Amino acid sequence: FEALPAIIKVMKSGTSDAKENAVGALLRFTDPSSVGTQHTVVQLGAYPILVNLLHSGTMLAKTKAAFAIGNLSLSSPHLSVAPVVNGCLCFMSAKPPVCRVHRGPCDVKTTFCLLKANALSALVNLLQEREGNIAGAAIHALATLVSDDD
Repeated sequence: FEALPAIIKVMKSGTSDAKENAVGALLRFTDPSSVGTQHTVVQLGAYPILVNLLHSGTMLAKTKAAFAIGNLSLSSPHLSVAPVVNGCLCFMSAKPPVCRVHRGPCDVKTTFCLLKANALSALVNLLQEREGNIAGAAIHALATLVSDDD
């Protein structure tokens, strides 16, 4: 994990080639089977940088960023738990805002919600790209918004 801050720094301010390589390295740390590692990645500030790469990165950087965001978003349904209503006093307590997709409170840093990260429009725009596997990467990320229950 010692390399993560350096990887994220390169993603933010490196050359185009360096950003491509850095986001490729970061992709390994977004594996959905390791939510703890994902949490570290997000706490270090990678999510907004990934979203920025969707807008301004090279095609390869956009592809890798979309895959990384998709991996993070795969954890959102498990991290966003719908609020429990307690007894008949539920009308008196303030209800936390609920994500329209995950049906629980969402936030970028705790549930990795791509909606809260403002990644949705950039991912939708990538669907029109014909180069490489960028549209496939965008579909990977967008598919995380559809639950098996729907």
